[in-house]
Amino acid sequence: MGCAIFLLQNIRFFLTMPKIDYFENSGITVEGAKWKDINIIKKMFKSWNEGRNLGTCKTIYLMLFSKKVCIVAKRDHLLIGYILFYVNRRDIQDGTVHEAFIVVSEKERGRGIGTFLRERSGIHFNKCDISGISSRIHEGNTASMASAEKVGFEAKESIFDPREQKEQIYLVWRF
Repeated sequence: MGCAIFLLQNIRFFLTMPKIDYFENSGITVEGAKWKDINIIKKMFKSWNEGRNLGTCKTIYLMLFSKKVCIVAKRDHLLIGYILFYVNRRDIQDGTVHEAFIVVSEKERGRGIGTFLRERSGIHFNKCDISGISSRIHEGNTASMASAEKVGFEAKESIFDPREQKEQIYLVWRF
C-alpha cells in the first residue's frame, strides 16, 4: 500500500476518534503518545526492529495522530513501552484496528507491561465502538503470543511474511 493511500485511509478512520485517556496503576502511566515521545518511539522501534527505521510515512502518521493511535507506558516519566495502531483494508471491513507494533524496553520485559498496554488499548477502542483489535505475531515470539492470548486474542490463520521470511500468526481480539 502506498504512503498516500495509507495516510488517507487512516486519517479518514481516526480523524474523529478521541485521544487515548490517561490512566495510572502501580506506578505505571498510560496515555496517548505526545510529540516529545516520538523520537523515543522511533529509537525503540529501530532497536527492536533490527536497525530498520519507522519510515517517513509512519512517522508522519504518528506526528498527526500520536494521541489517538499510539498508547505509551511510562514509569517515572520515562517511556518503557508502546503500541502503535493503524487500519488497513481488512480492518476497515472487519471493524477492527490493527496492533502494528508493540515494543517494550528490554529492562521492562517480563513484567506485564505489554499485557497492560493491550488491556488499556482494548478499553479505549471498545469505548470508540471498534469491534476488536487484530495483530500479527511471529510464531517464535512466545512472550507476545502469551500476552495477546491472556487479554483475549484468538489465532485465526498463519501468514507468511516475505520481508522477514517468517510465519506470522494473525490474531483477533473481539470485544
